Amino acid sequence: RGVDLEVPRGCVTALLGRNGGGKSTLVKIITGLAARDAGEARVLGRDPEALGPAERERIALVSDASGAWTGTRVSDELALFRRLRGARWDEARARELVERFELPLHKRLGALSRGMQARLRLVTALAADPELLLLDEPALGLDLFARHDLLDAIIETVEKEGRGVLVVS
Repeated sequence: RGVDLEVPRGCVTALLGRNGGGKSTLVKIITGLAARDAGEARVLGRDPEALGPAERERIALVSDASGAWTGTRVSDELALFRRLRGARWDEARARELVERFELPLHKRLGALSRGMQARLRLVTALAADPELLLLDEPALGLDLFARHDLLDAIIETVEKEGRGVLVVS
């Protein structure tokens, strides 16, 4: 209730709050996955419910929830996102992040630690070249080292690429 929030390019904006406070619901409204019952929302200058496919591709969401099949290999997950994101997919960036995060391409998603799963979600988001990166509880359950890697990648994204980043926790 009463949220007034702007996420400018080149900045990390943090939205912090209690469990059940509506943070994830706000993220769903921003992405157009949930309808709001009051107020106004603007994303990329438009009402999120009116965003078309091309505009939605300019947004990437990283959340703790994984919709991936646990039997899928990391390489197959990357190939799926490559096909889904089409021309927006930056293969060189994906390879660079896979190497940096030491993701084992041959492993099945169910065999990855929570930290490795979070890194993979970040790779699929960043390689999609988003203008707006939404991170909904991205570090939940991660150890100190995994959180550090995640934070470094976020800071690098903002500094080098000028993206708008919203971190919800």
